[in-house]
Amino acid sequence: MRALALAASLTAALVGAAATPRRARAADEPPILRLTVGEETGDLGVAPRCDDLTIVAVKGSGRGVRGLRPGATVCSFDRSGGGGIRSVYRIVVVAPAPPAKDAPAEVPANAPTPKRGS
Repeated sequence: MRALALAASLTAALVGAAATPRRARAADEPPILRLTVGEETGDLGVAPRCDDLTIVAVKGSGRGVRGLRPGATVCSFDRSGGGGIRSVYRIVVVAPAPPAKDAPAEVPANAPTPKRGS
């Protein structure tokens, strides 16, 4: 009886593992970083290497990237200080959201105050 229960539980575990192949593939995919055009990443490591430098540009400090135009690319960053261990990210750059039509126009802080009654 115990052997039958053990076989049933093993079968259920194998069927459950086979029914969820997306989770196994997701573990192999790099994490996604979303940027808007002009936005920069924080310190992800040094010496970024990216597949498409028309999507992102390496920051002057060499410690991140800046979004140039909408698209996606894969970049890796040295996290070990030259030891060869690199972290890989999929970077997705999106266009900035257009301003809302009903939003009031922004007034600069140093704009002159309008005179009343003139």
